[in-house]
Amino acid sequence: MPLRMTTVVLILALLAGFSWSQSESKKPTTYALETVKISNAIYPLQAQEQKIQGRVVAMMLVSETGDVENLQVFKADAILSQAAEDTIRQWTFKPVTKNGTAVPVIAKVTFNFAPGNGDQQGITPDIAPATDFPQHVRVSETVMQGLLVSKVSPQYPAAAKAKNVHGVVTLAMVIGKDGTVADVQVVSGPAELTAAAVDAAHQWRYRPYQLLGRPVEIQTTAQFNFR
Repeated sequence: MPLRMTTVVLILALLAGFSWSQSESKKPTTYALETVKISNAIYPLQAQEQKIQGRVVAMMLVSETGDVENLQVFKADAILSQAAEDTIRQWTFKPVTKNGTAVPVIAKVTFNFAPGNGDQQGITPDIAPATDFPQHVRVSETVMQGLLVSKVSPQYPAAAKAKNVHGVVTLAMVIGKDGTVADVQVVSGPAELTAAAVDAAHQWRYRPYQLLGRPVEIQTTAQFNFR
């Protein structure tokens, strides 16, 4: 799956309220955004004339200062998408605080561009409660292969070769925000081969993975086929 498409899938899952942490099984904390500066979207005249209508859904990242740092618009006509994006980028909110510290949050925004909604007041946005910006996300092994910048192949242990031990070793990996391998855990595989796989994986390096413009920690898997 292409990297950009994977990013879209991740954000769509966030829109649905999915938690990416293996340890976070509880419902995510939500925050009601307090607006400082907000405006309605103007229904583009070109879209009205061409009878273009529909819902525009976006995910916005509100920074620690309350500014809209970045956003992603989904599944909408290009004219309507641009109108929504231009509007959202002008908004500001009161910073969201957690335990006394300002934190980045994400929130879903929806505009319904339809005949009758394009009056002088513009299209009123529907802003969902915000949630914490995820510190880590799950990404498939296939996608992470495209981000590899340095890969070390494992050394086949001589003792395992002599005993004709072969098979697939599967590892669970945590990739840090800087692209280095922060943690490796064995999921499955012959015991005589796992140490070699873990040692090789620790030496891999990736391009940092970004979500809405910010690097995030990655949880992924890797397989090593010893033949």
